[in-house]
Amino acid sequence: MKILYIFNRGEIGGATKAMLNSIVGLNQEEFEPIIISPNKTGFVSNFCKSNNLKFIYIKYFELGYAFNEFNFKKLVKFLLLPLLFILNKLFNYVSYKKLTKLIDLDSVDCIHTNTNRDDFGIFISKKKNIKHILHLREFDKDFFNIKYLKRNVYKYFDCNTDCFIAVSEAVKDYYSNKGISKDKIRVIYDGIDIDKILKKDTLNDNKYRIVMLSNIAENKGQIQLIEAINMMPTEVKNKISVDFYGTGSTNYISFLKKIVEKYSLNNQIIFKGYQQNVYEVLKDYDIGVTLSKVEGFGLVTVEYMAAGLCTIVSDTGANKEIINDKIDGLIYRYNDYNDLKEKILQVVNNPLFANKIVQNAQIKIKNFSKEENVNNIQKTYKEII
Repeated sequence: MKILYIFNRGEIGGATKAMLNSIVGLNQEEFEPIIISPNKTGFVSNFCKSNNLKFIYIKYFELGYAFNEFNFKKLVKFLLLPLLFILNKLFNYVSYKKLTKLIDLDSVDCIHTNTNRDDFGIFISKKKNIKHILHLREFDKDFFNIKYLKRNVYKYFDCNTDCFIAVSEAVKDYYSNKGISKDKIRVIYDGIDIDKILKKDTLNDNKYRIVMLSNIAENKGQIQLIEAINMMPTEVKNKISVDFYGTGSTNYISFLKKIVEKYSLNNQIIFKGYQQNVYEVLKDYDIGVTLSKVEGFGLVTVEYMAAGLCTIVSDTGANKEIINDKIDGLIYRYNDYNDLKEKILQVVNNPLFANKIVQNAQIKIKNFSKEENVNNIQKTYKEII
């Protein structure tokens, strides 16, 4: 079976990594993946070269644009939405014609679009009557303030998609409430290659290193951790260090750094920038945190657990589907700095309790293995096709 994958322009993030991991795990004797990207170079193209995957660069414009942060660039983009609408339509047609000269679309059995910000896959599906699958990964309007170029977009998705794959029950409920047929949505959790993650043996009871892997943005919650650390007793604060990995707007990162300086936490809190291979660094930490306003799945949360970190998450989105509070992780009340502080203190002051949580998490992560994810996706392909 030939599967045509439509990737999004934004390559840095869990959605791209999760889909590529799934593709690599496919049974190559049964499934032939063809990766389509609007980026000629970058993470996706490099990944395909390294893993001997067929890659095709085709320019197309998104259907949905995020406006969760306000800056001059976002303002310009918002004003240009009518132009982007025209470009979306134009490039869908032009790029489709170009694609027909590069591959035999009649031989394609299914199109799998990786995010609902793109509709190039729908365009091809309608032209060639090919089965279409759309991955639902994010709380689009509520979390990222997505502005779509098309009215009644959920009806548009529903009428032009044979099956939706949601990364969690929370995401499934969100989109079914938006108008997508619930019986079309299947929940398949993202998977990680557990064996490739280097594991930490035990927690260090002298120095606790906290890591947060995420885009640096207000809705990701870095400010909550800064505030929680600042509220710690001095003797505990001196035993803790925090590393933020990720990129974000220069203005917001500057804002956070000013808060860190104001609280005299420069020795405790460091901004490390983007880290491509997280598996290399996680083993050096004791605690991993996911502090998002709402998380569609939280691939990094599972990676924390697999690496042997004691994991702390907010009580939002799919976090509660991954973590059982006080059993294989800790859950705090979102935006409650004091509650987050108390959860960190539980780990720092009770190493035996924390290590028990880590041991339980090692059992729990089997539910989120790459093998489980790939098997469910392959089963979906066979049933849909």
